[in-house]
Amino acid sequence: MASVRFVLVRPETSANVGACARVARNTGAAGLDRVAPGDWRTVDCWRTAWGAHELLEEARVFDDLGSALASATLSVALTGRRPDGPPVADVRDAAAEIAGLGRDDTAALVFGPETTGLTNGEIALCGRRATIPS
Repeated sequence: MASVRFVLVRPETSANVGACARVARNTGAAGLDRVAPGDWRTVDCWRTAWGAHELLEEARVFDDLGSALASATLSVALTGRRPDGPPVADVRDAAAEIAGLGRDDTAALVFGPETTGLTNGEIALCGRRATIPS
C-alpha cells in the first residue's frame, strides 16, 4: 500500500496542527507536511499531539503547495467547495483509489486553513477533490 502524508496548508490554529499529527500517527500515515504554517510551536500544539511529538519534529515545511506535492503520486484536496475542475469524489472513493496505489507511491491528503479552506487554485493543484459527508 502507498505511503500517505497529511498536508496542512496555512493552518491557523496550532492546536489543530497537533491534533492532525496525532491523527496521522494513529492512522499509520507516513508523515505530516505543512505549507506556510506560521507559529505552530505552542503549548496547545504539543498538548493536542499527545503521543505524536516525534511526528511534529519530523514534519516537513514548504513555502508553497506545489513544492509539498512534488513527490506525491496522488494528491487529494479535502474540501466542501465545488469549483470547476476535477470531479468531487466521496472520501470513501478517494480512500479506495489510494488503497489501489503501489507500495512505492505516495498519496497526499491536503487540508486548507480552518476558516477559509483551500483556494480554487490550490484545489486545482491537487488533481483530485473529495468531500467528507457530514
